[in-house]
Amino acid sequence: MARKTCRNCKKHYYTFAHCSYYCCAECKKEYNYKQKIKTLNSIRAKIKLDKDGYLILSVETAKADKFFKLHRLLMEFSVGRKLKPSELVHHKNENKTDNSFSNLMIVSRKEHNKIHGRRLK
Repeated sequence: MARKTCRNCKKHYYTFAHCSYYCCAECKKEYNYKQKIKTLNSIRAKIKLDKDGYLILSVETAKADKFFKLHRLLMEFSVGRKLKPSELVHHKNENKTDNSFSNLMIVSRKEHNKIHGRRLK
């Protein structure tokens, strides 16, 4: 039997389990909740312009920074699923910062090139 110290309440307890970190289920639940709160408090989010003129959501956490194009994020929310890599989001009025739902539409690369009058490669 090994003597351990609970990560949450700091009480000493004895266990046969080599990977036990908590004296009881309540302590484990409380400790995990505290960790989630600590993580949420360390997240910072900003909206900024990327080099191409699109609004991006920058989410900074203690572990890593993530960047999301806002128009894609909004369209995913609107359709209720993740967009496929082959799906593009077109701004109908061609204003890259106007991310109103009425201004966005999902198109294929071929349709997008046709809208902008580009030749396909």
